[in-house]
Amino acid sequence: MRVISGSAKGRRLYAPGRLDIRPTSDKVKESLFNVLGQRVYESSFLDLCAGSGAVGIEALSRGAREVSFVDYSRESLELVKKNINLCGFGSSGLPKVNLISLEGERAIDKFAADGISFDFVFVDTPYHGDILDIILAKIGLYPLILAEDGMLIVEHYSKRGIPDHVGPLTLDRSKRYGDTTLSYYSSKT
Repeated sequence: MRVISGSAKGRRLYAPGRLDIRPTSDKVKESLFNVLGQRVYESSFLDLCAGSGAVGIEALSRGAREVSFVDYSRESLELVKKNINLCGFGSSGLPKVNLISLEGERAIDKFAADGISFDFVFVDTPYHGDILDIILAKIGLYPLILAEDGMLIVEHYSKRGIPDHVGPLTLDRSKRYGDTTLSYYSSKT
């Protein structure tokens, strides 16, 4: 697990010790950021169910101005913090880094209540169970957590069906990488 591009390119990140954390593979991460392209620079990015923080750290490395890492596990957030410091993003205060210890759906409630929106919302829940359904329903209720022209990206198990719409957001495309699929939603019609 490494940072693929940008200011921290080549840094090897600390991997999770727990088997229930499944980091996004370098291949999937590279494909994701090829799709996002230069839009990441100066963006606000939410890494929901952050795990190791690899996706949000990639956004930081590529010039995101602010990344919020959300995970309910304090152990995961400690790993994210360790990886952020390893890459040199923890000390200067720029870019802005937020570590939030909450369940994903509660974090969405908080962002909506506080009027906070993001250019990109990346969701990578555990592959099995109903957490993804709960989070997508919550985003559907509060689509304004996505900035205008923002994008919701969902990493999910390839055999799992996902909705064509999340509130006013429409599924634009999906790309499969073995057992993993990335699905992209936007408010564009």
